[in-house]
Amino acid sequence: MFSTPESLKRRTGQFGVSRFPYLQQLVCEYEDSSCSDEHKLQILANLANFAYDPINYDYIRQLNIIHLFMDCLKMNIEGYINENNSEQQQFLEYCIGGLCNLCLDNKNKLLILNDDCVLLSIIKCLCSNSINIVLNSMCLLMFLITDESKDKICSTQVIECLKQYKQSNDQRLANMAKVFLNEYCTEQNKMSST
Repeated sequence: MFSTPESLKRRTGQFGVSRFPYLQQLVCEYEDSSCSDEHKLQILANLANFAYDPINYDYIRQLNIIHLFMDCLKMNIEGYINENNSEQQQFLEYCIGGLCNLCLDNKNKLLILNDDCVLLSIIKCLCSNSINIVLNSMCLLMFLITDESKDKICSTQVIECLKQYKQSNDQRLANMAKVFLNEYCTEQNKMSST
């Protein structure tokens, strides 16, 4: 649910927990070297949920949480693809989900687009065995399309992958692939992939 500073104050009271210190505490816990992977997953899930509310965007940028999601994504993508590790899959789900929640904001979108390795990692997530990762990756890529990024995102590799998903028995996957292809991939992109 989207919040305003006034509604937060009403709900938490005069001495309620402020979001910035709470998010800062989560980041510090995540970066603590003694923190277990299970605890890091819980923290990532919380951060991804906080990324849903635009009132948190400034805090998230100040605390470099976007970079935390991007670094975690880059760190886990290769191991997940090569080893199909279920723990790495969970890290990817939360990272992709958090970035998807954040990328509707133009400042956040630019931060994500400025890292070509992250864009490549998101594209690699299209090959995941997890439908949630694939759906969120498609959604994230659509949100990240700008005039400058369109050729990178609507590459031959991505279009071929989307064409396969368009034939999927999973209706969510098929519908999302159809929307992506029809709304974001130009005829020129589609033709060059055949």
